[in-house]
Amino acid sequence: MIGTVKNIELLKNRNGENKARMLQVEFSNASDVQSVQYVPLSGDDNPPKVGDKVVVLAIGAAFKVAIGVDDGLEPSMLNGERKLYSRDSSGDVAAFINLLNGGIIELNGNNDFAVRFTALETALNLFVTQVNLALGTKLDGSGTAGATTLDITAAKVSEVKVI
Repeated sequence: MIGTVKNIELLKNRNGENKARMLQVEFSNASDVQSVQYVPLSGDDNPPKVGDKVVVLAIGAAFKVAIGVDDGLEPSMLNGERKLYSRDSSGDVAAFINLLNGGIIELNGNNDFAVRFTALETALNLFVTQVNLALGTKLDGSGTAGATTLDITAAKVSEVKVI
């Protein structure tokens, strides 16, 4: 069956121990709204948005289909956002990427910022050149050009690339 998402809530489903993403889905008309548990792929917390179409499978006694894996982790993303994550051997989140609906990408949290390393390195090297030029042309004649150097290669995170 195909229906339209009318509402989304985090609730405990019948006989469930953990919260699940529950959708109110409209099927044939406004009076045909049913509560459906959304089960994404393991490692993917990607809820639908209100108004999205969803495929709903009614599983009978003689027909069983696994359409996703419920890894027992509580959903945390807002509608329209996406979380990609890995889990350690005990099942806890080890690393994650949050793609937020405001256009922000968070890598394992939001305590710091990424930089465009090449642009930063270029700007800092220009600054060093200007400082060395200023030191070399001191009014009292005691300056020495080229005394200041800068190496920021240790700050480069090669595993993260940006535009």
